[in-house]
Amino acid sequence: MNSRVTYKWSIAKWHELVETGVLEDQPVELLEGEIIQMSPEGVPHTYTNRCIADYLREILQGLAYISENHPITNLNTLLIVVCLLLVSCKKL
Repeated sequence: MNSRVTYKWSIAKWHELVETGVLEDQPVELLEGEIIQMSPEGVPHTYTNRCIADYLREILQGLAYISENHPITNLNTLLIVVCLLLVSCKKL
């Protein structure tokens, strides 16, 4: 029986940890309260991300700011982004 308990990081505590510099140059992300080691991005991911961002900038021009590969650490920001995408897709 495995009785291991892990600590769940809050976004505020995560930002405090990042500010200490202890994670500098470490390929990690906070996902659902856990610090996860991530693989480096490859060419297909970079290309796809750039194409999607360019497309969204074109169709949402003046309606939204498109941020590439930057974390969304605020639930309200995420909800606004999703709502804008849904509205824009209905217009297409």
